[in-house]
Amino acid sequence: MNVRIFLALVTVALACAAQPTPVAVSIPTELTTYLSVLSYGTPEYDSALGSVSPGLSSTGISPLLPYSVILRNASSEFLRGFNVVFWVQNGGGTTLPYSFASVELDGAKSGLLPPGGLRLVSILPAANHAVERNDVAGLTALPPTMSAISAMAAELGHSLSIQLTVEAIVTQNGAFIGPDRLGLLSRIQGEQSADAFIAAKLNAAGSLPAMVSALETLSATPTDPSPNPFTRDFYSDRLARTASELLTLINAGTQSQPANFASRVGRKITVSRQ
Repeated sequence: MNVRIFLALVTVALACAAQPTPVAVSIPTELTTYLSVLSYGTPEYDSALGSVSPGLSSTGISPLLPYSVILRNASSEFLRGFNVVFWVQNGGGTTLPYSFASVELDGAKSGLLPPGGLRLVSILPAANHAVERNDVAGLTALPPTMSAISAMAAELGHSLSIQLTVEAIVTQNGAFIGPDRLGLLSRIQGEQSADAFIAAKLNAAGSLPAMVSALETLSATPTDPSPNPFTRDFYSDRLARTASELLTLINAGTQSQPANFASRVGRKITVSRQ
């Protein structure tokens, strides 16, 4: 084979191998008035990235940027939550969901995303939380995290396809809209019911010893190990976990936490499907 032709073929092959798997975006019609999605590699994405997190493209998180999108609140109201899912078809043909949800239901706050507001969402939840906290430098300073980012980016580069779907949004008044294929609404409602039950028990207790007794009983609630979000008992899981956390705080000397918890629960916006 001609040497020049061989080198040209090698160059093309390496260039193709270096290209990240593109992320196709799908938004249900009923959600397009609430959210728009800016895709990596577009001028809109590049412009918005500087607003979301200046200098992010030069940090250790940059290998995952090709597998990220920027959500923009396209409505005239605050949004209290969203759920997006990256559906990754790996080299073996198996499709796996990578879900990320963020919800703010405190009625004392306007919401999570203001009108026109932007939020970067990548396929790695730890990176999303770091962007929310404006602490990407802290995240990428951890060697295990950097290894995870590099490994995930390499794995995604060999994917057959990647599709991002917007599964749900929560409006400012608590309306839940979207196909919700991974059962976020079931989780939110189960956890809200559990929180309300715990708050009622604490309010009825009347004294710290009575609160501790009630929490000890609730912390022993059997939990559900099922990974299926449509059948899992999020109510029982929340009862046991939250009661245990409150007991830990009380034992650590933070005796005001039960009352503070009940107060926070009273401020929560109730979520229901529109």
